[in-house]
Amino acid sequence: MDILNVAGLGLIGNIVMFVTASVVVWIGGVRLARGADALADKAGFGHAYIGIFLLGVMVSLPELTFRGQLPGSGVSTDRRTLSIMLPV
Repeated sequence: MDILNVAGLGLIGNIVMFVTASVVVWIGGVRLARGADALADKAGFGHAYIGIFLLGVMVSLPELTFRGQLPGSGVSTDRRTLSIMLPV
């Protein structure tokens, strides 16, 4: 069975898949928020600073993934985008 073929799952299968994905996102979000809170407390940074940094990283992830999958790119991502997130 093709996992991306959701039309063949029917209504109940799609509802189960949606609820499962929602629970995974919810749990991941809670764990991320708790981890960011602990990191802010241990590092001595403000909570807003850690939140802005994580938001910037999360917004950049789809672009990094897309650029890494471009055929014939030769490099996983361009150096300008990567240099913002990592010291290159």
